[in-house]
Amino acid sequence: MEELIDIPMALAWQPLPKGNKVGVVSVSGGACSIIADICEETGLEIPDFTEKTTRKIREIIPPFVSTRNPLDITGMILPGVATELGLFRRCIKEIAKDELIDMIIIIMTTILGPETKKIIEDIIEATKRVNRLGNPVLLTWTAAKSYISELIKSIVESRIPLYDTPEKAARAAEAMVTYKSFLRKKGIIS
Repeated sequence: MEELIDIPMALAWQPLPKGNKVGVVSVSGGACSIIADICEETGLEIPDFTEKTTRKIREIIPPFVSTRNPLDITGMILPGVATELGLFRRCIKEIAKDELIDMIIIIMTTILGPETKKIIEDIIEATKRVNRLGNPVLLTWTAAKSYISELIKSIVESRIPLYDTPEKAARAAEAMVTYKSFLRKKGIIS
């Protein structure tokens, strides 16, 4: 039943991906592991970023953070530093330019607090730019809905699919790839 909402939301609100390669930005190494496992199960790939993207990300993130995909910008630096530096926004924009990436999944865990609104504004702004490049963005936020209800409204109004688990986001991404493949086989798109 959940997929009756999760998948159409992604299909209606985001462009179809060019392929099955996912770039991930997260604040949790655990969530990165989970999404990597699910992507492998569903046939989605999480390729390494190009050298150029890796170099650009290195300029953005603190030196102790790995630049590999899935990218864990770590919860240790949130929320103050992440908002001050615009880490989500800047990393998302660089990943979107990577020719090896077809779509982006953002994973926020239980990020809450006064800076959270700025993080969501950054994600919304970055998603608009990514969509103009023709790539979809899916957002996972595992915080309790009662704490983030006002921010959920701005996410939904911005037509960013929002999921409460990484699994749901990955399943929606898989469905987008499958649907694009179906349209190609039927000759509806090239």
